[in-house]
Amino acid sequence: MDQQPPFVDMGDRGDGFQLTENGNSHWQATRDRIRDRLREQERSRERARERTRERSLEWERIRPPDEQSGRLAAAAKNAIPAVLRLVKELHVMETDPPENTWARPKSMSNLLRWRAKIRGPEGSPYEGGIFELSMSFPEAYPFEAPIVRFTTPLYHCNVNGLGYICVDILDEQQCWSPGLTVDKLLLSLSALLNDADPLTAYNAEAAGQYLQDRERYDQIARSWTERHAMDVPWD
Repeated sequence: MDQQPPFVDMGDRGDGFQLTENGNSHWQATRDRIRDRLREQERSRERARERTRERSLEWERIRPPDEQSGRLAAAAKNAIPAVLRLVKELHVMETDPPENTWARPKSMSNLLRWRAKIRGPEGSPYEGGIFELSMSFPEAYPFEAPIVRFTTPLYHCNVNGLGYICVDILDEQQCWSPGLTVDKLLLSLSALLNDADPLTAYNAEAAGQYLQDRERYDQIARSWTERHAMDVPWD
């Protein structure tokens, strides 16, 4: 008589993945933490924005004429909606940037190519490091997502060897929205450094290490930070 095959627990989802007690996967819980953190950061920034509104208006009044005229000339030369939108976003990054973020166009003659930087979050393996990114905006921005990648090497589940990032807000089929701006995007990427998502990994080796030995994962990420990100200038 044939023996019955051994029982294999396929998990709550049918593929061996166990859901948490409240029915949410680890992936959903991570997204919820990131969303809550972004909302709190946005509330904090709104309070700071009210305090600095008068200062920003005064800055616009006393801005050197050559700088202001240069920006208007650049916008006129590249008279497409993306550039007009990016001029406004540049003003935000100059006068009211999110904490521990920095972003500027590579050249005022081409506002579609930016450099950005994020300080590693405290308490993470990336603490103390400065991570540089490149941002390329399509002419259809903000209706199409920018191409964003880290140019500073880092060890992370959601960043591949070329620095490209797997995160839902940059996916036009999932969460990208014209309401997203440079400052909000940098906040999201900063939160991602704190909350990796191994279930949507772009670096399979790092994701496996994260799931099997989180302490070793943090050690590797820290060694990469010390090797590549500690001597990066802020501006």
